[in-house]
Amino acid sequence: MRSKPRPRLLWRRTPRGRSKVPAVVAWIAFGVALLAVVLVLGYCGYQVGWRTARLRTDLTQLKTTTDGLQAVAAEARTIKARIARLRASFDGG
Repeated sequence: MRSKPRPRLLWRRTPRGRSKVPAVVAWIAFGVALLAVVLVLGYCGYQVGWRTARLRTDLTQLKTTTDGLQAVAAEARTIKARIARLRASFDGG
């Protein structure tokens, strides 16, 4: 009496813990994850760099605008004082 034939395996059966397939899959997954981390960090570095440059430009423009507004405010105070003096001279004279 013959026993039933054993089903064929896709890869050769090895003792538990000796198969190289899971290790290869793990290394491939680790490599893909490492590549993803490098890409994400590179993109973040690029974004931080160009936004920093843009904010510096905006800050320079804001400082220029602030200086101009302070000059206008000082001129307005001078005009207000002159108007007050003119009113006082008309009221008193």
